[in-house]
Amino acid sequence: MSLQSRIAKLEVIYSQAIQSPETDEEKRNKEHWERWDQAFSEIAGTMQADHLSFVVGELEQHFASDDLAASRAALSLLSRVVDSLASRVAFGHHLRLAMPPELAEIWNAHEKAGGSEHDIEECADCGAEYPATQERRHFLTVVRPAKRFTSSCVLCGGAVGYMYFSTPARRECYQRSAA
Repeated sequence: MSLQSRIAKLEVIYSQAIQSPETDEEKRNKEHWERWDQAFSEIAGTMQADHLSFVVGELEQHFASDDLAASRAALSLLSRVVDSLASRVAFGHHLRLAMPPELAEIWNAHEKAGGSEHDIEECADCGAEYPATQERRHFLTVVRPAKRFTSSCVLCGGAVGYMYFSTPARRECYQRSAA
């Protein structure tokens, strides 16, 4: 085998090593962000223009940041809720993807009242999430909202309450008690 044929073989091997296909982790990460983009686009289609431009501006700054944890803490509650909703859908959760002006204003009022995105109630029919300021947080006690921003869903008119929709067992329990 001549020196030139050996060099040609090495060039082929080297070029294949450089142009290696995506790893499984890279593919999953790419698919996750594609699903996040689709979910965000669906949410964005239901948002009022001023809410959308505000959220997009904040999220662009957030994702451009080197310190994502500190950057997320600086986001408004509405931006955190939209990002969280899109992220959970990207991870495979089945949630209602909508943020109409009425719901965005409820989240803005919740932020002014000192609430967080973790204080939630759900619509019993469609699963849309609403803020709830909670009296106490304890693992073994029932958490009851101290202030309810709405008792009916702005999306479908269903009843809004603490964790009505989150699990099939809770949903069935709610539907039996409401009948």
